[in-house]
Amino acid sequence: MELNWMTRTKTITEKLKTLASILILTALIPCDLLGQGASLTGVARDGDQTNLIWEGGEPPFQVQSSVNLTDWQDRGSPTEASEASVSSDDAVQFFRVLSSISVTNLGEYIGQLRVAEGEFGTHLARHRLKSIWDFYAPEGMPLERTAARFFETALVKLEILEGDVRSIYTSRLGDLPNAELAVTDRTIRVNWSTGTDAELRNYTLNLAFRYNTAQARQAINLSDPTYTFSCRYAGPQFDIDRAGESVTTRSDEVELVEIADNSNTPAWWRRKLGVEKGDISVTSQFEIGVPNIEGGPAFIFKTPLLTQWTRTQVLGLTSEPLELVSRFSQSYYPFHHNFVETLYLEPALEPGIDASLLTELREMNIRFIVPTQPSAFPEQESTLRVIGFDGVIREL
Repeated sequence: MELNWMTRTKTITEKLKTLASILILTALIPCDLLGQGASLTGVARDGDQTNLIWEGGEPPFQVQSSVNLTDWQDRGSPTEASEASVSSDDAVQFFRVLSSISVTNLGEYIGQLRVAEGEFGTHLARHRLKSIWDFYAPEGMPLERTAARFFETALVKLEILEGDVRSIYTSRLGDLPNAELAVTDRTIRVNWSTGTDAELRNYTLNLAFRYNTAQARQAINLSDPTYTFSCRYAGPQFDIDRAGESVTTRSDEVELVEIADNSNTPAWWRRKLGVEKGDISVTSQFEIGVPNIEGGPAFIFKTPLLTQWTRTQVLGLTSEPLELVSRFSQSYYPFHHNFVETLYLEPALEPGIDASLLTELREMNIRFIVPTQPSAFPEQESTLRVIGFDGVIREL
C-alpha cells in the first residue's frame, strides 16, 4: 500500500513540551493530508508504550517513528482506527502518521526531476520551489507511447517545500489537489493549489515538447519536454533582486530537469567552497553536472547544475557547529561558467537539527547564511552575508 502524506516539523506546544519533559518524548505532527486534514491530537506514555491519537485524514493509517528525522520505521500494521499504541524504548522519538491513498503500488521507476540550480532564474525561487519529482509506471499498466498518455498515466511522488512545511503527494499529475490538466499539440499543463487564505499557493507545471503530444513514438523519455514550474502566492514572499537588494514577490518560476548520469565527472565538478570572516567559517562540498535532454546528457552546457550535496559546516556562528546535508536546507546559485558560486543556507529546514541552535540563530536574527566565493577569481575577496527574519541583508 502506498501512502500519501504531508508533515510539518514545528515547535512543540507548551502542553507537548510538558509531556516531552516528563516522558522524554518528542512528536512530529502531521497535518493537512491532501486537503483532508490530519494531526496528532494526543500523546501519552504508559510504561514502555506510547499511546497516539490523531484525527482527520483517510484510513487506513500507518504510524511511523524515527530517532533522527531521516530514517523512518513502520510501527505495527496499517490500521483503520485513529489511535495506536507503540513501544518506545529510545529516549527521544519522533512520530508521524501516514494517510492512505487509492494507489496500491507505484510500479516501475521511470526517473526523477528536480529544480535546476544553475545560473538562470531568481535567487530564492529555486529555494522556495525546492522539489523532487519521482515518476513511476503504474503496476501492471504499461505506459503508452504518446507523450499525452505517458504523462497522464504516470504516477508521481512529489516532495516539495511549502514554506516551512515539507509536503509529499503521490498521485497522477491530474490528481494533485484541486488539479486541472490540459493537453494541446505541443504542451501539457497542470494547475493545482494548496493552502487557504494567506497560505494559498497556485501552482502550474508546463511541459513543452518539440513533437506532437499525440504522436506515437518508439520511446518517451522523461527529459523530452522542457519543464517550467511556477507558483503564485496569496501573500508576499521575500526575495533578492539582481542588484542584491531585498524585495518582495508574489510569484516564482523555475525549470525542472532530469540530472544525467554524472558518474564519470571531471575533477572540477567536485566542488569545495570555503569562506572565512573573522572567527566564522563556512565550508561546503558538493557536486555539479549536466541534465539529460531528450534521453541523453547535454553535450554542451556552459554552467553545470548542482547534482548533490555532500556536507556543509558553519563554525563560529553558533555555540556548536551547524551541519547541513539536506537538499532542502541548501540552495546553489552559480554565476556564468560557475566562476562565482553563492549558497543560500537555511538551517531551520535541516531535519533533526538541534533546536537550541535554531534558537540562537533566531536571537541573532539570522534566517539565511549566504556565502559567496569567486571560485575562478582567487584574487577577489569572498563575502559572507546573512539575511534576517525581517528581510534585512547584512555582512558578517
